[in-house]
Amino acid sequence: MTLSYYLDYDQFRELSKPWNYIYSIYICVIFSIAFILMSSLIYIISKEKWNTMKVDMKLAYIMLILDLGGASTVFFNSVNNLAGNGLFVANQTLCNTGATLLNLFYITSIYFVGIVSLERCLLIVFKREYSDKFYFYIIGGLFVINVASCAIAWSLNGFGIYPISVHCYFNLKTTGGFIGSFLTVVTIGISDGLIFVCYPMICIYRKNQSQRSQLELGLDPQKVRKEVNRVIFKSLLIIIVSLITNGPIVVILIITWFNPNFLTPVIDFWQCILIDANILLNVMILLNMKPELVKSLKQMWRLNTE
Repeated sequence: MTLSYYLDYDQFRELSKPWNYIYSIYICVIFSIAFILMSSLIYIISKEKWNTMKVDMKLAYIMLILDLGGASTVFFNSVNNLAGNGLFVANQTLCNTGATLLNLFYITSIYFVGIVSLERCLLIVFKREYSDKFYFYIIGGLFVINVASCAIAWSLNGFGIYPISVHCYFNLKTTGGFIGSFLTVVTIGISDGLIFVCYPMICIYRKNQSQRSQLELGLDPQKVRKEVNRVIFKSLLIIIVSLITNGPIVVILIITWFNPNFLTPVIDFWQCILIDANILLNVMILLNMKPELVKSLKQMWRLNTE
């Protein structure tokens, strides 16, 4: 089994050139930047007591840890690829391990982005403030499905080398891979669905609220419009980023349910480039949503904070 798997790996590796090298270099570059940012932010946020943190900051904190774990996994795979050693790819057991780590880190991180949008919408639009447990129960339910998808794929030989030859993921030619990918698509769909519904609701609410404020309180229309545009920009940014980064993997998984041969090295390259962009984009969005973290970073790095 191991020998035949190595032969498969060598074939995949040859067919994936030069895309596997371009992808690995890309990961090494963005990981170097993201590692500094994420580790710094994790350190800054961890100095605050957990009991005093607001729920959105708690969710963002865990999301950063998950993103760092996922980024470290793809970085490890990329370094091994550049060295010509497919450690987490060329052996079935390690292939299963690598695919499971990617799903548990990356996909779970997507859940947190969706739940943050739900928390913001309930608080801003409906004036409902729920306990931390409410949101963590939802995430826990999604996480259980995620674990189940990995367990099913692992037990039914549902993981395999992907065309770019740098990582393993669901093998859609197997029953385990199909079931695992189906569960993953469902949970990503729930999370992204929250994003696509909640943030537009926040935008509409803010716009209507600003119009009432101008009429009732006589506020400066220009200042109010500027604030509303800022909220709309941030909300649209999250929607667009989620659509660009998470959308392709969902669409490609669905297509490959019906045509497993659809996934080529080039297509795999681009879907990986996009979803791995979350390594940096999630950090950028968090800094945009929480300007106080930017100030803390500058103080930590001893930069000019004026």
